[in-house]
Amino acid sequence: MLTSLILAAALAPPIRISLYAHLTGQEVTSIAFSPSGTQFACGMADNTVKIFDAKTKQGVKVLKGHKFPARAIAWGPGNRLVSGAENGELRLWDIKSGASKAWSGHIRAVQWIAFNRAGNRIITTGVDDVIKVWAPGNFKPLLTILGKGINVYGARYDSSGSKIVAATLGGGLVTYSANTGAELKRFGGHGGVGVNDIATFGLRAITAGRDGKVGIWDISTGARKTYLNAHKDWVLNVAIDPSGQLFATSSSDGTIKVWDMKTLKPVATFDKMNYVVSPLAWSASGGVLAAVGQDNYLSLYTVGK
Repeated sequence: MLTSLILAAALAPPIRISLYAHLTGQEVTSIAFSPSGTQFACGMADNTVKIFDAKTKQGVKVLKGHKFPARAIAWGPGNRLVSGAENGELRLWDIKSGASKAWSGHIRAVQWIAFNRAGNRIITTGVDDVIKVWAPGNFKPLLTILGKGINVYGARYDSSGSKIVAATLGGGLVTYSANTGAELKRFGGHGGVGVNDIATFGLRAITAGRDGKVGIWDISTGARKTYLNAHKDWVLNVAIDPSGQLFATSSSDGTIKVWDMKTLKPVATFDKMNYVVSPLAWSASGGVLAAVGQDNYLSLYTVGK
């Protein structure tokens, strides 16, 4: 595995990406960093949610309650942590005490969870092809959006909070009104084979396509900026670092790539990564990238000068 690489001169000064921790025995299904600091949460194959500290490389706390693995997790402002399991259950955690409140969010597995910027709204998507919007602590959905056969995967708010941007198999990138749930636009793309994940930064959206390509889009106009020939198989996940300088993609070809947002060129490639469950998460400072290796165990990369 590539463990260290000096990024291309397009990024000045050069940035070094290094594997500094591979935590064996920690089979990970989802990852979410705290909005500040170095702690992050992982849904685990043993049905727990574990809190780690990227600085110390140590576990901090084990949260128990799910009866199935949490395939989706999000850590929002105000220290709110929400996880979603394979049986459709959602849990809102008190990280300090370890207590949680559970509710039935979806009738099938939860696939994705995201907070809005203010932390007062939560988006969830499920294998049931439904998007739901919740207020933390309110276990009745404020908004329910039916995919109607387009198979919604991931969804999140745009930077303004007025739109929900969704990754779908049938419609590609799709936007909805965050107030009414009305569909605003189907962007399509990726040869009609669908989008597995989406990340947003400002007016830009990045899609992870099943055609092995990464799409760059302008959310406001609906224009596609470009396609990147990213991977040899499905692109599974995409994550943008908080500074907007870099983004990472994972694929069922067993690789992860890190890209320069300005030049749209790959600046690092890691092999022997997970082929099926390939979550990606950046720390709040952008100094750490968390991913999952081929053995299902957690890998942490430092990103710095």
